[in-house]
Amino acid sequence: MGKKQHSKDRLFITQSEWKKEFGGKKDHEVYEKQILPFNCCCLSFQPVVDGVITKEGFLFEKKNIYKYLKEYHVNPCTGKKMTIKDLFPVHFYKNSDNEYHCPVTYKVFTLNSKIAVIRTSGNVYLYDCIKELNIDQNCWEDLITSEPFTKDDIIILQDPSKPDHRQVSQFFHIKQEDELKKKRKNTSVSLNPSMQRLIDEIRAKSEKEKKEELRKKSEFEAARPRSLQTSNAYSSSLTSSAITMESKYDFATDEEIERRRYDLVRSLKKKGYVQLVTSLGTLNLEIHCDLVPRTAENFLGLCTAGKYDNTPFHRLIPRFMVQGGDPTGTGTGGESLWKRPFADEFHPSLTHSGEGVVSMANSGPNSNGSQFFITFDAAPHLDRKHSVFGRVVGGLAVLREMEKLRTDASDRPTKPLTLVKTIVLANPFDLADQIMKRDLEIEKAREKAVGSRGGSEV
Repeated sequence: MGKKQHSKDRLFITQSEWKKEFGGKKDHEVYEKQILPFNCCCLSFQPVVDGVITKEGFLFEKKNIYKYLKEYHVNPCTGKKMTIKDLFPVHFYKNSDNEYHCPVTYKVFTLNSKIAVIRTSGNVYLYDCIKELNIDQNCWEDLITSEPFTKDDIIILQDPSKPDHRQVSQFFHIKQEDELKKKRKNTSVSLNPSMQRLIDEIRAKSEKEKKEELRKKSEFEAARPRSLQTSNAYSSSLTSSAITMESKYDFATDEEIERRRYDLVRSLKKKGYVQLVTSLGTLNLEIHCDLVPRTAENFLGLCTAGKYDNTPFHRLIPRFMVQGGDPTGTGTGGESLWKRPFADEFHPSLTHSGEGVVSMANSGPNSNGSQFFITFDAAPHLDRKHSVFGRVVGGLAVLREMEKLRTDASDRPTKPLTLVKTIVLANPFDLADQIMKRDLEIEKAREKAVGSRGGSEV
């Protein structure tokens, strides 16, 4: 009974008395909103390993959504028609603490972060980073891969101001769960003997074709060269109840292995160091392996293989730069470490800001090979056109002596300027490879131990 309940006796039952004491009409029950975390699949509600996203910002595990689309042909979140072509790959970046973060600002993603995906590259950034460095600057190139994109290519993965977008109870497949279960059930129909025999023949033929297809696929998979690296789906499912159980190894693709390796190099936060022994003296270079790992690996790998030994600096322009790295000395030769051109790699903190900047020479976007140049002065017009990957940290006096050399009409030094040899003093990729090899051996030993016990770890 409330305070002063009988101070004013009434000859009728009040609304509050009817609701509280007599089992009358109750207010509508308010359910707590369940907001799906940004890195979870909208179908399985588990963290994604190989993610894809729709233009509306719904994230899925690739194998889950492919299987769903094959059966229902609709978006499981909206109920609208959808095909595999409406899905785009997503690339998350993690820090050394295994937390998802923005690869440019290095800020960790939280439930209060506005997160966006660039459709053309699949890279995931903080939206504020894209707004400040792309939209406000009218620079429509991906901040890491430099792939061009438009404003329509910006997909919002998580927006704290619109939590209903990732509210689980609003997903189409949750609302229609009962209906979908009914569709999965076979409808019993009375058939005459001849019709039943025809259906049985069709089913038998279909089963035979399916078995033959699986046999050919298994033969092809067995013959294909494999890497010892595997995705983490199998091992993770043994120890985590949040991961869908996997009963077989899923070998990692070359792209997944490369991405994992580069993420590890970034997390090590170590620089590479190379000594260039030239005909005028020695230059010591610091290589930004932690910021542009692909470009850094290319240069360090070519140095280790001796590809730059006894090659000329074939182009020199005072107050601008000196260029080398072409074994033919013509300015048109040279191959990358992988025998094919590789994509440009940019980082906001790496610019042609002054003397001693080491950058890749190219013949256009994504055409990097072995040629590189070292600046004599700032060259801001080259920013985001040529990939900066290092700087001179010792021997600036030698670099200034190079600038004084005379050149002919084609900007070639009249006195031969030669890169005699390269000496790699520190290579973080060696450490990264050791760590990956050690982790792989530990993981295989653990899985072998689990298998020998006939069960999974608890």
